[in-house]
Amino acid sequence: MSKKKKKSAPRRKAVTKKKAVTKKRAVKKSVKKTLAKKSIHSVTGKKFKLSQQEEKNLHEIINNHGINSEPTWAAIKQMVMKNVEKQLTENHKPPVQQQLQQQPAPEVGQVSEGKTFDFLPPSHVKSSELKTFVFESQNQLIKIETPEGIAVCPFSGLTDIFKLKIEYYPVTKLAVELKAAKYYMNQYKNVGMYQEQVTKRIFDDYCKVLGHNCIRVVTTYNVRGGHYVDCVETGNFKG
Repeated sequence: MSKKKKKSAPRRKAVTKKKAVTKKRAVKKSVKKTLAKKSIHSVTGKKFKLSQQEEKNLHEIINNHGINSEPTWAAIKQMVMKNVEKQLTENHKPPVQQQLQQQPAPEVGQVSEGKTFDFLPPSHVKSSELKTFVFESQNQLIKIETPEGIAVCPFSGLTDIFKLKIEYYPVTKLAVELKAAKYYMNQYKNVGMYQEQVTKRIFDDYCKVLGHNCIRVVTTYNVRGGHYVDCVETGNFKG
């Protein structure tokens, strides 16, 4: 009797494992059927259609979730919302300009009227585009000027054109490479930032890569509505 039990024990274990695998497959199949019947909109609460890749990712999340019993639709919905809603929202986020037009900007208190244009957020500008090289003459005044500065007003979506002047002393024995400076400024051409913010951002990025704040940044904007605007950002710069 004892010998028969020893021989049948592995067999019972294999049968139990096979049943578990079969049950898991049945659960996955049930989940897929449920998703096929239910509208994907009711999962996310959004009014957009998922791409094929997103639907594939959705099924993978559900299939790999390790479900041991057949879930209800409410459980599936809760799982989907927890795992993919943030990703879907990011993928289908409306353009920055549309977001700004949905409600009044807190700084302005009113919504711009007329035609609007899409533009990029300030995060598009990367200070890593600025490259430096070792330069020993710490008393030399370095000036960088260009009349071709371009950004976008985040309120109206219209282009802001400005002259840029950057002055600094290489007190940390570092100077900005000019070709890199051009690539850096090229990032602003479709970015939505107020004139004052552009000036401050350029100043901060130069301070970051040079390792000091003996810098002055001046932006002179083309006239708009009869107003001439100069923005000056300066640290410990003494010209």
